[in-house]
Amino acid sequence: MPLSTAVEAIVRSDNGGLLQRFISETGEIRVIDGALVTDEESVPAIGFSIRGLALRCATSLVQIGVRASQEECAEIMRIAFNNDDIEAMDLFLKNVDENTLTKYLFEVDNLYLQSSINLD
Repeated sequence: MPLSTAVEAIVRSDNGGLLQRFISETGEIRVIDGALVTDEESVPAIGFSIRGLALRCATSLVQIGVRASQEECAEIMRIAFNNDDIEAMDLFLKNVDENTLTKYLFEVDNLYLQSSINLD
């Protein structure tokens, strides 16, 4: 089974534990430049997770060393905020510099303002 098919199926179920087990038990998968890589293919797993709103998978990927770009991290934070997922927010906030933290807080503030405007 192609790596992309397996990863996409796991991401669809947002099962972070299964994704971690799949990666660790399939010895040929490496993490290179933010992607899961085998000899045959490279899968942008963080992108799959964001598109599928799969917060658990995105969190698991970051925990095993898949790097996410600033834009991807901001999108993951947005998903976590919308889902009130404090654990996911905490994971991402632990590993950011001051400028990135300021950017995230600004985006969260904008989301809060947008949601309060929509409620009125």
